Amino acid sequence: MEIRITTTPALQDLMARLGSDVQEGIHAGLTNLTAEIEARAVKATPVKTSNLVNSITSFVIGNQGVIRATAPYASFVHDGTAPHIIRPKNKKALAWPGGGHPVKGVKHPGTKGKPFFDIAVSQIDPQKAFGEGIQNFLTQRGW
Repeated sequence: MEIRITTTPALQDLMARLGSDVQEGIHAGLTNLTAEIEARAVKATPVKTSNLVNSITSFVIGNQGVIRATAPYASFVHDGTAPHIIRPKNKKALAWPGGGHPVKGVKHPGTKGKPFFDIAVSQIDPQKAFGEGIQNFLTQRGW
């Protein structure tokens, strides 16, 4: 599960014409934006074992910022699940301590999602975070 942030074609054309400082500034803006979203997603993610929260990463490649959660169950936590039946995979029945007797299946009511990426994005002003990254870069370069 991931979010991709891409610059517009018009901005890409401008970057190509204006040179490396502008391109590096855009990269810095995307880096700041993706890092901000990642930090807030980490805070908004429910924690049981910390595997999901530890799987959240961000990076910038070319003109795209990417924030992703690589835990195999990330989309189930983020989006929730519909009601479904749990059936045994390798045996004829399911059994668990205190369950009384083996059963052929269990009706799971589904789970409500916790959209940690949506929550993270809603908590920031993307243009401001992008602009701050560019401004910090330009300040470091003496602009």
